[in-house]
Amino acid sequence: MLKPRYEHRCRETFAWYACHVVDHLAESNELVVRFADDWKEPLRASPEDVRPCPDDVDLEKWAPVEGEQVEAKARSEENQPFGWWPCTVKCIKNDFYLINFDGWNDTYNEILMKDMLRPRNRKVGLTNAHLESADYVYSKELHEWVQTHPEEITSLTFICDLFSLHINDDSIKLLGSKKTVRKTQILLDMISTQRMELMKLEVEVTGNQTKIKVKQKALSDACCEEFVFFKRKY
Repeated sequence: MLKPRYEHRCRETFAWYACHVVDHLAESNELVVRFADDWKEPLRASPEDVRPCPDDVDLEKWAPVEGEQVEAKARSEENQPFGWWPCTVKCIKNDFYLINFDGWNDTYNEILMKDMLRPRNRKVGLTNAHLESADYVYSKELHEWVQTHPEEITSLTFICDLFSLHINDDSIKLLGSKKTVRKTQILLDMISTQRMELMKLEVEVTGNQTKIKVKQKALSDACCEEFVFFKRKY
């Protein structure tokens, strides 16, 4: 599975966990999220509890200061993966940072090094304005190619900046913004048309090769007579 591009907020701990957005339930306006490494069963989530992952940051150049709101890599249970917990830097001593987790009292404060911290992710949760889903139905003639070359389709997730793309037996489920879904549909139309043309050419080439082999066989099976001519002397 592709690298997660979103994070889901646990309302009990306030921590954020990497996830994939796999569906949108229009009737209840909920998202279905799947967690990285499937450490937890997929669940239905409110759009505001799902946000894009932060942009990459050069941690070597980042210097947290006291009072800065950051996020700490931590976990509440040994059998759970690390999540990103909102917190505030309370004190800095050499390479160590005393942090206080948002919503938790000082009993749960921890001392961490910078490699366990990151800048606060300021990206907001998804809203109805962000959500658009569609089923792209592809030709039955393309079924085998789509199923055996999924990477050529799933790459559109990043190219078009979709929330998710899932290949079914006869259609492709698209989830994203109205703009990104429409862009993906246009590209899928182009890909489908090109693939159909290539398949047609392949059939023609195969047909021509078959005709050539038939002719070659006919020639090799043909009767061959040799005549020897002698020059008469006078």
